[in-house]
Amino acid sequence: MPLSNTLNELVIRSYQMKIHAMQEGLYNLAMSNEDLHDVVIDWILDVQNMDHALSYFINYERTLNLIISEAQLENAKMKLQIQDLSKMNEELKSKLDNCMESWESQTSK
Repeated sequence: MPLSNTLNELVIRSYQMKIHAMQEGLYNLAMSNEDLHDVVIDWILDVQNMDHALSYFINYERTLNLIISEAQLENAKMKLQIQDLSKMNEELKSKLDNCMESWESQTSK
């Protein structure tokens, strides 16, 4: 996983920790002030939705990185296969040229 992706996750996780602290503070505020109780509970739910969105982004990024890594591995395998096929093609071409030379030398006698 590239360093930038790891740093992205660390930054997001630090924000999620702040979100959890805010939720706790808002909960304490809601419990101590009955007049603001309903409004603060709505804020807690909004903050919880933000936390879910950040978690979704982390999972999305991890999934994309996995897909990219698998594609890079598959491309590397195909490059090796292409190199092997090119080498085999050169060997067969050389053998064919040798056969043609041998055939030409036999027919020219």
